Amino acid sequence: MILAEIKKYLMKNKRATLGDLACHFDIAPEAMKGMLEQWGRKGRVLKREGPAGFCNGCGKCCDAATMEIYEWIPYKNIGNREANPPSIRGGETEHPRQKEN
Repeated sequence: MILAEIKKYLMKNKRATLGDLACHFDIAPEAMKGMLEQWGRKGRVLKREGPAGFCNGCGKCCDAATMEIYEWIPYKNIGNREANPPSIRGGETEHPRQKEN
């Protein structure tokens, strides 16, 4: 299953751009984004914006949407505020498990 392959790739590489992931798995960036959002809902992947001009040079993935950086969050870091910047879940500003009541 591709979700397991994405997990394995991000666990190995720690983080990757949407473009890198789409190129590596040879799927459309929007399809990849949907799969990453599934991991995001589980609190395992965080989305960060890439710096301007950030590119690994593959030559076919350099547009603003593909420069989003996705980072794998190990179980040991879930709940650690410093280890978990804003998640990709619906524009929330905190990790879903860190919300204070």
